[in-house]
Amino acid sequence: MKKTAFILFVSLISIFSINAQSKDTPEQIKALNEITNLNNQVITLFKEKNYDEALKVALNIPTIAEKNGLSNDLRVLKALANLAEVYLTKGEETEALATYQKILTAYQSNSGDTRLPVAKTLERIAIVYFAKENYGKAEDYFLKALPLREKLNGAQSRETAYLNTAMGDIYRKKKEYQKASEFYLKALEINDKILSKEEKEEREDVSNYECFLYHKALNEGKIKEIARIIKEFQDSRKSPDAEKRMLDSGIVNGKAINLVKPSYPMKMIGSEGFVMVRVTIDEEGTVISAKATCGISEFVEIVEKAARKSKFSPTLVDGQAVKVTGIIVYSFVKG
Repeated sequence: MKKTAFILFVSLISIFSINAQSKDTPEQIKALNEITNLNNQVITLFKEKNYDEALKVALNIPTIAEKNGLSNDLRVLKALANLAEVYLTKGEETEALATYQKILTAYQSNSGDTRLPVAKTLERIAIVYFAKENYGKAEDYFLKALPLREKLNGAQSRETAYLNTAMGDIYRKKKEYQKASEFYLKALEINDKILSKEEKEEREDVSNYECFLYHKALNEGKIKEIARIIKEFQDSRKSPDAEKRMLDSGIVNGKAINLVKPSYPMKMIGSEGFVMVRVTIDEEGTVISAKATCGISEFVEIVEKAARKSKFSPTLVDGQAVKVTGIIVYSFVKG
């Protein structure tokens, strides 16, 4: 996973059945059966990661649909969405966009309640524009999807939290940091309310916001203040039961007895950036776990290995050594 790609690409290839209706002509019923069979083939090939063959099969679907007057039929649009997903998986973003746009137009022109598929299609279009680094277009489409999700799923829902995070990612890329912060914090607020206790243990939105704060400080020339900035954020989130949790030491680079530095990968010559690693440090100052939370994916493995080999001064609370968690930041400059 590329941790700098803030919006994850999750394939939406779906299995479904197309049921004939009384208004369908015999030719349309035959076409619908054929589209169903083709779609099932696409799904099988997709699962086998045979994307080239999956695309060849999927391209037959719009041809059959158009020939039989089914291009805007809601039953067929799901199969066309699968075609768009194959395009997207193959990195053919222009073709994926064109297909999604046709699907969106068809849904919007339908008289039925198509708010959910419209929301999903708006989100997929936004994701493609994000991948193409057209952040203005991505912003437009996510902003169209957000009120739909709030009505469909609720203002306090996973879907709404996701879209707020997505908007934060966009404004972060556009360096509109105030807007980015507002959307990220809104997502955090929603997740604080809806996530289970177990889910909160594995959540990534808090680390993502810390990463945003570091990225913002770096671009604003305030990197010397980042330890204080992150500490203030962490303190703002302390709850009444905070004393029951492991102590968070913030950025711990300066507390290392031996901060092992990874070598610059030869294949990454010319690249620069940073990786933030969340570490757990035991009572003796030994790193017992290390997980990269954000940064350039090609650097992740080497920094996690380096972090695990690092050594820190024990943290004392009332004279007693305690286990703590913290963040190591590794910066890479062009080599």
